[in-house]
Parts: sequence; C-alpha cells; structure tokens
Amino acid sequence: MSNHSEESSAKPASRGRAAPRPAFDPERRAAILRAAVTVFARKGFHGATIAEIAREAGLASGTLYNHFQNKQTILLALLDTMNDTGQREADFAAADHETLDSFTQRYVRQRLETFTQAAGDALGVILAELLTNAELRAAYARQLLGPTTVLGERVFARWASEGRIRPERVELVVRAFAAQVLGLLVLRQLGDDTLTARWDEIPDVVSDLMLHGIEGDTP
Repeated sequence: MSNHSEESSAKPASRGRAAPRPAFDPERRAAILRAAVTVFARKGFHGATIAEIAREAGLASGTLYNHFQNKQTILLALLDTMNDTGQREADFAAADHETLDSFTQRYVRQRLETFTQAAGDALGVILAELLTNAELRAAYARQLLGPTTVLGERVFARWASEGRIRPERVELVVRAFAAQVLGLLVLRQLGDDTLTARWDEIPDVVSDLMLHGIEGDTP
C-alpha cells in the first residue's frame, strides 16, 4: 500500500519536467561557434574573452567550458567547420557520377560558401591568427589539413589511374587546387573590388583554368 502511494505521489512531480541537457550539447556547441564568430569580428581574437563569447551565446562561462577548453580550441573548431572535414570524402565520391567540369565547379563553389558562411565577418581574424600562431597552425595541419590533403592525393591518384586526369605531379596538383580556393579568399579579404563584384563567376573560372588552362588557339 505504501509503495503504491509513493509511486502515485512521485508521478505528478516528474510530469512535464524537462530532461536535463547533457554536458556536451551539439546545439550549444554550434551556438558557441556562432557567438565566437561575432565576438572575434567585433573584438579580434586576442581582444575577445571566453566570458564575452559565452554571453553572446546566451550561456554561462562554465557551460562553454563543457565544450571547449579555451579560445584556441574554439578557433580550431571553427577551422574544422570551415574545412568541412567530415564531408570531404562524400564530396569526392560524388565526382564519380559527374564530369570533372561539373564536379570542380560545384566543389569550388561549395568550398568558398562553406568558408565564408562559417567564418562570417571574422574570416580575416581567423586567417591572421592561423598564420601567426604556431601552436594553432601545427594543430590545424595535423588534425585537419593533413588528413584532407591525404584524401585528395588518394582520389586524384585514382583519377589519374583511370585516365580522368594526367598522372604527372599529382601531389602538387592537389595542393595547387586547394591553394586557389584559399588564395581567392585572402585576395577578397584584401579588398579586391573586381573579385568581390564577380564572386559568383569564380567557380567556373577555376574549373576552366584547372582543367583546360588559359592557352588560346594561336600558338
């Protein structure tokens, strides 16, 4: 009898009570990254504080520390989002079902959009810190750039073996391909008005340049 009474009295107390959020929450993590972009753009990387990022995200500083150890780990997570690391293999796999022209245009457009959307107005701040912070640069190379470069080398080598691209200097071709995307982003950050005004044309230009070159019909 007493057990039944305890169960009956316990149920109303738990009804409607929201389950506690786990310490790590993907939605909160995404909110922190969006907030970091806003604060970095406003204050710079070194001028920003964890407390300001947490406040911008609508969280307590302690909650932010459930997801990131410090500003550098936040910045590395932003670089991971910009790099779209987890999606790269699927992106390259899609090329097996389309022409290289179509793939290159789509891929370059996607890379440029991902970079600019993830970094927003803080792109210049993020790139500057990456270039000047040796520890961050080493972590980026080890965790993000290295694995995606190895993946690109493997895919390009397979394309070369299938006759889809020329087999010469595949490792350098992969890096030249990546450098065009990064270089265009830097040039736009430097304020190139023509590039900014004709940004939507860039994927077609890069595809044409990479696959067909710029040599005219006249030798």
